[in-house]
Amino acid sequence: MPGTRPGTLSAGPRTPRCGRQRRRTGPHPSASLADAGGQGNAELALEHAYRSLEHYRAAGDRAGQAAALNHIGWRQAHLGDHLRALGHCEQALELAQAAGDADGQAHISDSLGYIHHQLGRYQQAVDRYRQAAQLFHATGERHSEAACPTCLGDSHRSAGQSDAAHEVWTRALALTAELGLPDDDPIRAGLRERVGDGPLS
Repeated sequence: MPGTRPGTLSAGPRTPRCGRQRRRTGPHPSASLADAGGQGNAELALEHAYRSLEHYRAAGDRAGQAAALNHIGWRQAHLGDHLRALGHCEQALELAQAAGDADGQAHISDSLGYIHHQLGRYQQAVDRYRQAAQLFHATGERHSEAACPTCLGDSHRSAGQSDAAHEVWTRALALTAELGLPDDDPIRAGLRERVGDGPLS
């Protein structure tokens, strides 16, 4: 994900998009304008993202275009328009890859994991979340690396891969301890709840 520029969109969230807290570029838990007000400001957020997309296109900034498309896709997914969201996020990933933006690819892959999960395409969600987790590790985003397996494990579980889900959650829980996250941190608490359930049938 490219560094935040004044008045611009970031490539994506700082924590994964599997229905829990979501981070954008910038100190957690601040949100970009694209997240302002949640559902009630969805149209305003989309308008802002589309304006940003045009700005980046005019500037020839592929990483910026990827960021804007990812915001558009996420907002559409939030509104339940998952197929259009999928198209925009797939475009975003292509642009981020062309720009060599590994950080952006991580967050866009995370968005794609969420969208595939919502569409019931659980194996595709697993593949995208796994890609996101690998990229978070490669780019040194250790908090996101610890958070992403929550979503990855949920998709494994939905795909009927209970042992894989438990293994992923257990490794992630160990990483949250390594990072010094307190037990009441939402990511660590969610993982502890899942791991406490043991392998699910």
